[in-house]
Amino acid sequence: MGFSALASRAVANHGKYSPRQGTAVRYLIVHHWAGTSGGDARLVNPSEAVSANYILYSDGSLVGQVPEEYRPWTSGSWDADAPAVTVETQNSGNGGDWPVSDAALERLAQLAADLCRRYGWGSLDRSRVRGHREFYATACPGPYLWARLDYIVQRGNHILAGSPTTNTQEDDMTPEQAKQLKAVYDATFTTSETSRGTIRGILGMLKILYDVSFKTSKTSAGTPGGLLPSMKVMLDRQDEILARLDKLEK
Repeated sequence: MGFSALASRAVANHGKYSPRQGTAVRYLIVHHWAGTSGGDARLVNPSEAVSANYILYSDGSLVGQVPEEYRPWTSGSWDADAPAVTVETQNSGNGGDWPVSDAALERLAQLAADLCRRYGWGSLDRSRVRGHREFYATACPGPYLWARLDYIVQRGNHILAGSPTTNTQEDDMTPEQAKQLKAVYDATFTTSETSRGTIRGILGMLKILYDVSFKTSKTSAGTPGGLLPSMKVMLDRQDEILARLDKLEK
């Protein structure tokens, strides 16, 4: 079995793994380095009793360490790692939310989709994409990745359905999408009859966010099932949305 075709190369594991003893791979566990450097050095250090199936860098490159047929020593327990493929993700910044790059986030979604195909999971959900903190008393994979595990699931399912691209980014917006994001800005930050201080403004803002972020969903933004996901996207992706708007304003 070895490694995913997404892996560009492999590094030494120094025998830091165990047999899975017949346990089927049921999920991906996402970890982070808690830093922009040093995480990979620790994994390949023969004196450190820690390893991972994959090491993921901020440029999106995925490196194999422990072949998938073996249990890596990543999450602190047999029960966690025996049914898991694990990935240690480099952070793009130190401290705070411990962010990761968009390239790394996309590669995580690709890896989740690849595992889903190869292990016959059918589709992805949060039972298939897990965070280290679900198995061990730790803050790993950091607030940034933890808040985006649902996104990794969603994006992974888009990949499985044949979507080759990520959510629209600043550089490839259509004029209509630019107008939508400008409308988000106006509804959120300006004082007008459709400001966020009115019901009309709130509903308008959430519908725009919903349409931009959940285009493939059948749930209407005008229902609780649509409004609540829209609100979650607004909170989880506010930095990304505001960064896009900053570019539009220039």
